[in-house]
Formats: sequence, structure tokens, C-alpha cells
Amino acid sequence: MFTAEERQALIGEATADLAMLCLLGAARRAFALLPRPARYGNLAFLEANLRGDGGPLPINARRQQGLLALFKTECTQGGCGRCATSRCPRPVGR
Repeated sequence: MFTAEERQALIGEATADLAMLCLLGAARRAFALLPRPARYGNLAFLEANLRGDGGPLPINARRQQGLLALFKTECTQGGCGRCATSRCPRPVGR
């Protein structure tokens, strides 16, 4: 069994964990609401391919970070043609 002090410590840890989860959730929701800071020319190609129906691609700060990560891992590493969003006949910038 736990002593009173151990129980109090566990309750304190659980409360801190719960508070952290609440803050993390709030931070994620706030991040999703942030507008994109600026348009990046390097992402124009990806945006055009992801648009699909020709309509505007809704991009917030979180989605832009994802596009930047995709650009860094695929587009600049010879991934054009392997990426699911790729429709280009040659790598970007060449």
C-alpha cells in the first residue's frame, strides 16, 4: 500500500500530467488556428499539386510546416516522381 505522502505525490503527479495534457491540447488547437506567416516560393509546386480541383488550398501555419517538411525530405532530395503528390516530369528547381 501507499503511505499518505506517496498517495499525495502520485495525485500531484497525475494532476501535473493532466494539466500538461490540457495545455498541450490548447497549444495544438491554437497552432491550427494560426494563419500562414508568408508564402514560400519553394512550396508553390506542392500547393499546386495538392490543390487537385484547382480551388485554393487552405493553408494555415501547421499545414505550411508540413509542406516545408515534405519539401525538405522529398523535393530537395530527388524525391520528385516518388512522392504521392508528385506530378512533375523533373525535380523542382531544375
